[in-house]
Amino acid sequence: MRSKTIILIAMAVVLIAASAGAEEKFGVKVYPDAKEVPSAEKALANLLHTTAGCYRTTDSMQKVAAFYKQQPGMTLASQTDILFEFTGKGVKVTINSPWVDVTDYSTKKDTLITIERQ
Repeated sequence: MRSKTIILIAMAVVLIAASAGAEEKFGVKVYPDAKEVPSAEKALANLLHTTAGCYRTTDSMQKVAAFYKQQPGMTLASQTDILFEFTGKGVKVTINSPWVDVTDYSTKKDTLITIERQ
């Protein structure tokens, strides 16, 4: 009986975790499998006095932009060769590639996603 209870609890935990879905920052989904960049978050806080979540991915800027274009309440505000900017839901999502890591001023070729509270 006890082993059945443990198994049922374990299954419930797995189901709850699976249904939690994508990570969110300020009410906006974070791009799937993007990795947090704490050094960029700290730099934005220190330099611009803003609170933001910063993430990086090896996916193209266009693929990331397509993801945010499909998010309810987000609108494409501007686009250049190296940047997409979406606004809505009280946030600004900026997608850059390439981007400069301000901790060592090196140019990164992957894609940086910044979710900033407005």
